[in-house]
Amino acid sequence: MGPREFHFRRRKPGAFICASRQKRRSGPGQNWWGGGQERQIRIVADKKSYKVGDKARVLVMTGVPEAYLLVTTEGRTVQSKRVVHATTPTVTVEIPIQSTNQPNVFVSAVFLHDDKLYQASKSLKVPAVQQKLQIEIQPSKKQFQPGDKATYTLIARDASGKPVQGELSFGIVDEALYAIRPETTPDIHEYFYGAVYDRVGTESSLNFYFSGHAGKREMFLTKNNGFGNGRVLAQLKPSDTMVEPKVRKVFPDTALWLAEVRTDARGRAVAELTFPDSLTTWRATVRGITADTRVGSTIDRVIVRKNLMVRLAVPRFFRQGDEVTVSTIVHNYLATTKNVRMSQSQIHQRGGAPRESIDE
Repeated sequence: MGPREFHFRRRKPGAFICASRQKRRSGPGQNWWGGGQERQIRIVADKKSYKVGDKARVLVMTGVPEAYLLVTTEGRTVQSKRVVHATTPTVTVEIPIQSTNQPNVFVSAVFLHDDKLYQASKSLKVPAVQQKLQIEIQPSKKQFQPGDKATYTLIARDASGKPVQGELSFGIVDEALYAIRPETTPDIHEYFYGAVYDRVGTESSLNFYFSGHAGKREMFLTKNNGFGNGRVLAQLKPSDTMVEPKVRKVFPDTALWLAEVRTDARGRAVAELTFPDSLTTWRATVRGITADTRVGSTIDRVIVRKNLMVRLAVPRFFRQGDEVTVSTIVHNYLATTKNVRMSQSQIHQRGGAPRESIDE
């Protein structure tokens, strides 16, 4: 068999079903499935997503000449219901999209035909965009040095860009933490307004069986024949003056944590901190909510480093009689070249004053 084309001219608007039949002989080990004897129900939506106020046009294909369909919209509960009389194998049902249908709604259709229950459901996406906050983090600059004071401006806006008053949580932690354990907290908007499951189930008495016993034994009248048992870094200025080094001692993982930061009528809030001595990337995370349950979150990163850094490249340990070369690496992150004076000191094994000093 190869591809075939079929052309026809539509005489009137509406939905059309194209059916084809084919005869084929199956050889040993071959199975042939044909849809001629199997009646199915399908639901097709006219759009991928909807907004509040839209009308969803849903095409229901029953596969039978006539049927009375129970059409419902469902989510956490049954939201609406109606009976639709389908006089053709297909029928189009209009579903008004309301705010209660966010973030998604299930359209379900069910009917009985020849003592068989036919049912299907389709999830329609109705994103709750009006419930999402646009949060912005504005640090006073993108690069700091250890011990610098920093100011963060937090801005909250609604979906249309207007400022809103709300409550924010604000934290700044060492980015290296997420290399050990990635972020597990889900997006706050997806958590509250993500897609939901259909919590409504449809059943019929066709799935039940009845039995009983006489005498003193407990009579078992009905049971759902379902699954299981059923239901019962320092800045160097342009100067020859050398800067004395400062020993860094404060290395916390968390630079700042504020559980409650409130934005004003302009949608703004300010937070201040002094960065620790850690040379790292600091991640700022903000999550917010308003009184009418609009939510949002965002992250921002800044770097804390010294513009001139020195590090030794030495082995982890030595053995008696070893001869090694101790290298010194100087990192200059400034935009211009600098003259650097370095000194190396060797200390006795048991401590004491430097035995040898080399200046370069």
